[in-house]
Amino acid sequence: KYIAVENSFNSIINCSNNPTLQKFQKPLSLYVTSEALGVCLCSEDKLTINYHVRNVSHELYPGQFITLPLITVGVCGGISPAVLVTNSEGGIILSLETINQETKKQCKNFTYQIRQRWPNRNIGKIKLGIEKKLDLPDNSSLIVDVTLLPCPHGLALSNGLCECNNVISSDGTVKCDINQMPRPISKSSNSWLYYNTHYDCTVGYVNCPFDYCRSTSSTISFSLDDPDIQCANNRSGILCGACQQGLSLMLGSNKCGHCSNKYISLILPFIVAGIIFVAFLLVSNMTVSVGSINGLLFYANVMKLNESVN
Repeated sequence: KYIAVENSFNSIINCSNNPTLQKFQKPLSLYVTSEALGVCLCSEDKLTINYHVRNVSHELYPGQFITLPLITVGVCGGISPAVLVTNSEGGIILSLETINQETKKQCKNFTYQIRQRWPNRNIGKIKLGIEKKLDLPDNSSLIVDVTLLPCPHGLALSNGLCECNNVISSDGTVKCDINQMPRPISKSSNSWLYYNTHYDCTVGYVNCPFDYCRSTSSTISFSLDDPDIQCANNRSGILCGACQQGLSLMLGSNKCGHCSNKYISLILPFIVAGIIFVAFLLVSNMTVSVGSINGLLFYANVMKLNESVN
């Protein structure tokens, strides 16, 4: 969200009230400048300076990093390197990734980590200004309004950061990193983790059933909102005990796959064999009354009686 405000800083940037400067070639920012008077946000590709954007808004999780492409400018929008001064207000704490806060002649990325100051307050503000050597115009600082989101399932607020909760942290092979959203949890064990929305709790099993969960030879990243990523062989559900929708368990294995209707064709050979057998009996005239089959029946009876004696 961007907010553009008409103020004295915008007038200084535009140089619209100075007829002498209007005689210079355009754009004036290439030929006129001064000591830095304000901080501006650059576009994502760092090719455009958003002079008139004085407020930006971001939604973050506690502990996440925010990267802003910034540049400092002087009169008429001319680039003028300076040292940034950062302040945080409200329910957030700001941590610098590096102590070097000096801008350059080109847009430069500045990264900050945002922590939550108090558990019950999730709104704060970052003020990005410059070292005050001159009387700076109003609205010369860039304001970043920050709204902190609740920690995702499986993570809890600790020391101002979203970290693994007690259930997940009990497994030493599981790690949490809020900056890896939307998959902040990673593990390399055979455990299985799940969030139960009905009871509002995290469930963890140390040993997933054999061949149900993904191999422990590689690390997987996932979210408790999508626990099926932990499952192997197209499985899903509680402890990966079911197949994904539209799949069925394959015969002789724990794998799930697409079922075809080709098995129906197996009935055809039995039907044909039955017809051939009946035709053979008719042609051979092998009936009890004729006596051709009596020897076979007598042998079968003897074998049955012998089985009962044993």
